[in-house]
Amino acid sequence: MAITFDTVIIGQQYTRPDLARLWGYESWRGFGKGVFTPTGMKLMALFVTREKQKSLTQYVDYLEGDELHWEGEKKHRTDLRIVNALQNGDRVHAFYRDVHHTPFTYLGEVTLKSFDLLEDEPSKFVFTVLSAKPSTALTEIITTSRGQGYESDPEVRRIIEEHAMQLAIQEYKRQGYLVTDTSATCPYDLKCTRAGMEVRVEVKGTRGDGASVEVTLGEVENAKGKDWRTDLFVISRIEVTPGSPPKARGGDVVCITGWCPAESDLSPTLFRCKVIT
Repeated sequence: MAITFDTVIIGQQYTRPDLARLWGYESWRGFGKGVFTPTGMKLMALFVTREKQKSLTQYVDYLEGDELHWEGEKKHRTDLRIVNALQNGDRVHAFYRDVHHTPFTYLGEVTLKSFDLLEDEPSKFVFTVLSAKPSTALTEIITTSRGQGYESDPEVRRIIEEHAMQLAIQEYKRQGYLVTDTSATCPYDLKCTRAGMEVRVEVKGTRGDGASVEVTLGEVENAKGKDWRTDLFVISRIEVTPGSPPKARGGDVVCITGWCPAESDLSPTLFRCKVIT
């Protein structure tokens, strides 16, 4: 099936089902992974997510200015094709999102700037976005030393998240709840039930001061539900000891019971901007 990007607009947001409809696919499953290579066509599409689901491989992917940093697949199946894209006439297109379970922003075509081919770990690639500088035209991503911040090391990020989850699970079990980990399948981390009452818990862990945390659209929408209570469980100032693997311990706990953020509590970290040509 021929794929065209004529109707895909730079700076617009698309879900995979949206693209399936545009391209005439019955299902989006054919491009459900990070790299889409349509059969018989000289093009590739990268679907890049910075903050991934906790159950998935934690590749270090992010957008910085007009540079897209991306780690290739663990099995290295597309590494050489990406490296040789220019000389082989392959056109590489990129879709990017800051957080999983949100739409992707179409960045347009990208060109390879540098790469490091590795054998025992994912290869590392840096692309230049050709259409516009995302830092000013497409996105504004806020990262500060306060609040939750962003852990670039996937192993440290993983152990912080696991430590925070364990503390939250222990606390709600202590309160007599039956606790289920839903982080891999739902826009909240824990489902806690007791005497017919349901509490959905969003868990955040950070080495920062916890003055602010990153939340997704799905998490905010879930907090508006009327048939359950939503709690925001934040563990800040977690200590991480280097090692193989690193270890997390301690932290200050703040739990907001019945969390439902007001608009004034939310600050945008990603903007969509129309590109007028």
